[in-house]
Amino acid sequence: MQNVTMLGIKLQDRSVDEALGCTSRFLRSSALDVIAYIDYEVIRRAVTDSGIRDLLRSSAVTEWSDSYLLEIVGTCDRERAAQIDERIFLREVLNTMRDGERTIALAGESDEAIDRLEAQLSDMAPDLDIAHRQIIHFGDGSAPEEEINSINRIAPAMIISHTDYHDLAEWLGTASSMINVGIWLALPDTMPISDTRAKGVMTGICDFVKSRILRIRLDRYKEV
Repeated sequence: MQNVTMLGIKLQDRSVDEALGCTSRFLRSSALDVIAYIDYEVIRRAVTDSGIRDLLRSSAVTEWSDSYLLEIVGTCDRERAAQIDERIFLREVLNTMRDGERTIALAGESDEAIDRLEAQLSDMAPDLDIAHRQIIHFGDGSAPEEEINSINRIAPAMIISHTDYHDLAEWLGTASSMINVGIWLALPDTMPISDTRAKGVMTGICDFVKSRILRIRLDRYKEV
C-alpha cells in the first residue's frame, strides 16, 4: 500500500492482493465499508464538490479506473498499470462473490440502469447470481425508509452501484448507518465497467490531454 495525494485529496493505492484481503475482512464485519472506484471525472469534480471528497476520504478502499491517474504522480509501474487497466480487482471480487455464493444486490435509478449494470458485470463474471435489484432515487438527496427497508430484508453481502458520486454521497450520508450491508462497491457512472481499454493512439492522446490537465491542477491546488 502507498499513499497518494491528488488535488489535495489523500488516497491509498493498494495492490490487488491487498485490496482483496481488505474485501474479505469487510465481508466478515457487521459495519458498512465502501469500496470506491475513481476515474478522471471523479477527481476533477472532487476539487469543488465536498460531498465527493468526503465519499473518497471515507472509503475503506479506493481503486483506479485508469492507470494514467497514477502514472502522472509517478507511482505506477507496469504490473500495477496492467492490474488497473484490465480491471483485475473488480473481476476477482465478482468471481469471489459468485464462487462463495455470497449475496449480491444491484442498485440503480431505474430498471433499465440496473439491466445495463448487470449485463456489464456478467460480461466480466459469467453466471453471476444477482439476488436483489433495488431501484434507488439517488438524486433525491436522501434515503427513503422504503428503500432502506427493502435492502435490509435481503441483507446482501455486497451492493454494487453505477451512479453519480455526488448523488451517492448524499444518499449514503443518510443511509449508511441504517442499512444492513457488508460492502458497498461504488462505480462512477462515467466509468466503463466491462470494457478493458486498448492502449491505441486515440486512447494515448486522450490520456495525455487528461494527464496534462491534471498536472496543471496538481500544481495549482493545495489541500482541500
